[in-house]
Amino acid sequence: MKEHSELYDAVRQLPQMYRIVIHLYYYEGYSVKEISRILHIKESTIQTRLMRSREKLKTILKEDGYGPEAV
Repeated sequence: MKEHSELYDAVRQLPQMYRIVIHLYYYEGYSVKEISRILHIKESTIQTRLMRSREKLKTILKEDGYGPEAV
């Protein structure tokens, strides 16, 4: 359960524009197309933000001492 808490804390550290798409995609289960409609942003932008969010999360988790197996 600790891993979930650490991941949630890492997500909270993301800038808002990344945190929102991560939340909608992973926590709420919306598709890229649905998020695009909700936020009135192009699907390609949503995909880019998800990719950058994942990269930032990896960096945050590594800085917090979690190896590749945690990511």
